[in-house]
Amino acid sequence: MSAFYDQASLVVVPSGYKSGKIYAQKPLTTDGQLTFTRASTATRVNASGALETVASGVPRLDYTNSSCPKILLEPQRSNLLLYSQGFDDSAWDKADVTVTANTTVSPDGTQNADTINATAEGQRINQSITVSASTVYTFSFYAKKGTMVTPRYSVYDLSNGAFILTQVNYSSLINSSTWTRITATFTTPSGCTSIGIYPVNGATTGTIFIWGAMLEAGAYATSYIPTTTAAVTRLKDFAKKENIGGTLPTAYPFTLYSESDFYLGTDDFGLSMIDIGTTNTYYTFGTYSNKYIGVARSSAGEIVATSTANYTPGLNKIAVVFTSSSIKVFANGGLVASATNTISFSAGVNDIIVGTLREAADINTRNSLKQALVFKSALTDAQCVELTTL
Repeated sequence: MSAFYDQASLVVVPSGYKSGKIYAQKPLTTDGQLTFTRASTATRVNASGALETVASGVPRLDYTNSSCPKILLEPQRSNLLLYSQGFDDSAWDKADVTVTANTTVSPDGTQNADTINATAEGQRINQSITVSASTVYTFSFYAKKGTMVTPRYSVYDLSNGAFILTQVNYSSLINSSTWTRITATFTTPSGCTSIGIYPVNGATTGTIFIWGAMLEAGAYATSYIPTTTAAVTRLKDFAKKENIGGTLPTAYPFTLYSESDFYLGTDDFGLSMIDIGTTNTYYTFGTYSNKYIGVARSSAGEIVATSTANYTPGLNKIAVVFTSSSIKVFANGGLVASATNTISFSAGVNDIIVGTLREAADINTRNSLKQALVFKSALTDAQCVELTTL
């Protein structure tokens, strides 16, 4: 990658940060300082592998499943479950189980995870939550294997009297030495206003360790939000640089690149060159309607290069080459989309946003960023293939 870093005018690889700032490796001036905001605390996995809480306004370098960090850029979410770590609390209904609190070390590195001991096969531990009908939710919790052979979770529609997720066996996903986060996404049925969340339900007898339960409105699990007596909201992350000066290109051609996590395939953006003052003049790329896209937009109109094949969820390396005559989109080692460009270069584009497109609303997914690069030139097809190969 060093050769690409040498060519790029902007290089952001998550490493240096402080409250309100993410530092770029290039340029080493104020032009390389991204302004970061998040008006609440939030959690991350640190370099030691422990889940920890960071202060409001502090960027999160997250090391989940990797020795290389990424900047978490997440939308606003709320954990609707109460006492997310205290399954012994009366907020959790129980039958044919005993809960022993704080028996083992949890993902946050302290001894605050509980042992669930099922004494009969009809056992359950659950919490009832008010929800909206016909809405996508994601349920998650951390689990570690004990003596229970077939632990199961479920989600029950209390309004209509039917299972939404029927006693899903997760024994193959967990082991006795490490914690695993179990996640399940579902849509509430029509007329459903209340559901039962069961992290353990109808399994065989025995023990299991659980911690950190979460229910959030959204189609994927975000970073854990701890709760006690009430639901807790983590506010959105946002990173930008306005008036970036000579770092951004001032004419065609140029190339934009990011290595980011993409979750939904709809309104997911990696890196946007934009005129924040107008919000409808920009160059961006990412995914939309499950396709890869590259977009040039101004008051004169919009050109979108769209892939034929669907995008691949998860980590994606995407590079887009913008010239006065074309837009080419490369993803994960290949050319996936191209279009004829008729949009004149917009001189007012002097700002960048990473991980999303707009600041004001949470309509766009915020993607966890591992790298972002800007080139004041058109990389060749061979270079784009090399740069984006996973």
